[in-house]
Amino acid sequence: MNTQDNVCECFACSIPNLDTIKIKKQNGRFTPQGSAAFNCLKNELTIENTDTDCIIRINDNAEILRPIQIINMLDGEENSNIQSKTTIIAGENSKITVLYCDDTLPKTEVCVENTLNVDMMPYSKVSFYKMENVN
Repeated sequence: MNTQDNVCECFACSIPNLDTIKIKKQNGRFTPQGSAAFNCLKNELTIENTDTDCIIRINDNAEILRPIQIINMLDGEENSNIQSKTTIIAGENSKITVLYCDDTLPKTEVCVENTLNVDMMPYSKVSFYKMENVN
């Protein structure tokens, strides 16, 4: 199974009425294929990978009403010790809610070290929630 193409199908979230916009990461790296954020939020935010980071930039005055759900699918194919770094840069007077979810394929053993950096401009608001799925 190619988890990069099927990450949303692999991830099972049993929270009733959870209405989010999904951003896919695989082993800590942003994967644009199938990420709804590109289609419906292209005027409000940008997402990019650097050599060490996944950066999410929220534009000035952008108010993203639906929560963004970052799904970091860990498959253990490349490395069983993964460092995942995410930076959120909230523009002036912006508002966003982020749910960050680590998940693994069944019977996959992975050790992940998550780092989150949030850079908030004046009058911005970032709400952040962390979840993990236990297989």
